[in-house]
Amino acid sequence: MRVASARRSVPPEGRDLAAGALVEFGLRCNSCGAPYPSVGAQEILTCTYCGTTQRMVDARQFLDHFTAQVTAYLRQTIPPGAEVGAGGTVDATARLAAFNTSVRPGLAVESDQYRFALFNLLAAPFAVLPFLAPRPPPAPVSAAAISMFVAKVQSVGPLAVDEASREMTLRATGLASAYQSLIVTADLLRGTKPERFHLAAENLTNASAAVGSLRRWAPVAGRLEALALQARAADQVAGGRPEEARPLLGSAGSKLAEAGGLLSATPEIGFMSTPVEQELALVRALGSMAAIVSDSAPVSPHPLVYLQRLGATLDGLAQALPGDWGAGYRAPFRWEEILARASEARRAQAGLGAVRSVAYGGGILVPFWEVELPYNFETGVLWTKKGREVSERLLIAATFPTDPANLAGPGVYRPLTDVFALGRGATGSGRFYDRMTGKEQKISESGSLAALLQSATPTSIAGRPAAPPLTSRHEALKLVRAYLNEVRAAHPKLAAQLRTSSPRVLDLVYVPCTVPGSPPVPGLGALSPLSVGDPQALLGLAS
Repeated sequence: MRVASARRSVPPEGRDLAAGALVEFGLRCNSCGAPYPSVGAQEILTCTYCGTTQRMVDARQFLDHFTAQVTAYLRQTIPPGAEVGAGGTVDATARLAAFNTSVRPGLAVESDQYRFALFNLLAAPFAVLPFLAPRPPPAPVSAAAISMFVAKVQSVGPLAVDEASREMTLRATGLASAYQSLIVTADLLRGTKPERFHLAAENLTNASAAVGSLRRWAPVAGRLEALALQARAADQVAGGRPEEARPLLGSAGSKLAEAGGLLSATPEIGFMSTPVEQELALVRALGSMAAIVSDSAPVSPHPLVYLQRLGATLDGLAQALPGDWGAGYRAPFRWEEILARASEARRAQAGLGAVRSVAYGGGILVPFWEVELPYNFETGVLWTKKGREVSERLLIAATFPTDPANLAGPGVYRPLTDVFALGRGATGSGRFYDRMTGKEQKISESGSLAALLQSATPTSIAGRPAAPPLTSRHEALKLVRAYLNEVRAAHPKLAAQLRTSSPRVLDLVYVPCTVPGSPPVPGLGALSPLSVGDPQALLGLAS
């Protein structure tokens, strides 16, 4: 088939409309509306923008529909009787009058609508990650519909004969084209096409060029250019080529930081500086993914399998956990911290680094957050009454959200060392005497926890199965506060004595655990947490 046979002129009698010019359209993708760069004799066409395949006959049908829509727009928009000057051209004054009367009002409204839609989309982070990615919501309009709008604007281009009119048409097509490219990118990120990161990079590059052509929003173009680089880096990491991803990530981070500074200094688009900070966090998160792939190849499971399982686990937590717990797993800064810690653990498993871990005991190494819990309490009666200040330690399994029973009510006791359990349950004349005479030193009891923490040192864990942390410091503090609230509610007498200060998360420590098993940390005896999370999830990530 010849290329010419795959084109349509619009309108067929175009010389009786606008400026006597014919507007030609070639075959287009019926999914995103992008043109095919060339068409040969093949019967199956693949779009180089969205990756959709379609039959030649379907592409022809879409082209007929596309052409008919643009023709109808021209007939409705351009008034009849436009004077055609000598030489077959329309008088410039008549063109401008037609533009101002029939084109400008509607174009101004639609152009502003696309600007609002584009900026609304960019009010959230738009970075691309493999295995774990933001899920942009579906757009209210299809990419193909936007492509048709751009074609309509281009078809009335001959009427834009002065600077202001040309500026308006360029602005409308630039904004709409950028929005179209971002919608295609968002659709790709919601899908599973193997080439989605490569295609996303191409679309982000196109969006950057479209916005850059307007000059007014150059920082936005810079941001989109940086995101295109990150998408290319994501493609390299997903393909197991981390060394090729690193220079791309370096450039993406530098360009994003520069764009963020320029955005914050531009009032109209300053709101984008916040999502840029989140996108920088995602660049760093992707850097941790690249490190996992490059540094832990000998460690089981294979790095790419490990990242797939880790991503699926975090995505599952975001969808399954209630309220703020689930929302936290959609936060880029949370992903950054979790992936950085996972990278440290995988390096230590490969013998290339060290993590703080307890040397003795077998089983799976499970990460725990060590938390400093300062509190004060009153002891004694009458003239023996006095206050005591205590700095207690407790451990929280950094994998606790995989078991939803750990998140509310009495369940918050399960994934931590309940240091107030032994104290509030203590009886005996000696303890009573100390309390009455003001000699009581603390109302918590950490048992053998101090000895366990003293044995923890930075060390290699080569050859040891280890689960990654699935929480950040934020979740650890949230659980501590829920625990303290539950202690106060369930034990009024203890609550009357207890005054806590702000707890502080110190660091991770890896502790050998029996998974599944009860108790999971036998060395802690009665102080052992009752749960470290879902055993199946931990085993899948640790082996």
